Amino acid sequence: MKSMLLIESPVLAKVFAEFFEKLDWTVAVCTSRDCAISQVAGSEPYDLILLSDHVPGTNGVQLVRFIRSLEHRMMTAVVMVAGSGEVTDEAKAAGADEVLVKPVNVSTLIWAVDKHVS
Repeated sequence: MKSMLLIESPVLAKVFAEFFEKLDWTVAVCTSRDCAISQVAGSEPYDLILLSDHVPGTNGVQLVRFIRSLEHRMMTAVVMVAGSGEVTDEAKAAGADEVLVKPVNVSTLIWAVDKHVS
């Protein structure tokens, strides 16, 4: 079993969480900036943080920078799903391991997760 922090809009978070739970992942969900900051800063171990480039109250690139500023999250895999390719370079420079551009199909999402979580 693997653990994931999913940071996304409420509707997509529900869909993603249900999908990964069927694959036996333990999924924590945040749908706001405050929740995301609290969970990321906390001590809960995560194998993967999956986030959107549009997190209510912040943006994904800022959140990736925050994640990577924390020593205990330096080795946590971070995958961002972006609305356009425009943020790809910025997100990678901030520390995202992978940036997928919407629309993302299931096989691409699984490939990205498997690639970064061993």
